[in-house]
Amino acid sequence: MIIQIKLTMYFVSQAYFKGAFSCLARTINEEMKLAAAKAIAASVPEEFLQVDYIIPTIFDSSVTQNVATSVRDAAIASGVARRELVDEPRLS
Repeated sequence: MIIQIKLTMYFVSQAYFKGAFSCLARTINEEMKLAAAKAIAASVPEEFLQVDYIIPTIFDSSVTQNVATSVRDAAIASGVARRELVDEPRLS
């Protein structure tokens, strides 16, 4: 379980910074952090939530895409983005 959490956070942190870089965010702010947390939480369907399953699996590629997009949108909305018209952040 601990290894899965570490791997998940590794991939999510890449998505977080991908979202921030995609709009050239000047800084990381609380709105962006909250957007990432909400995107991660929304990635586990409610019917699958259990005491030992609250963090999405690393094999769900939609998690990283959702985090990157949510962080980018929060940066734009909070005014720290230097570039607003951007394509969807793509993770390779």
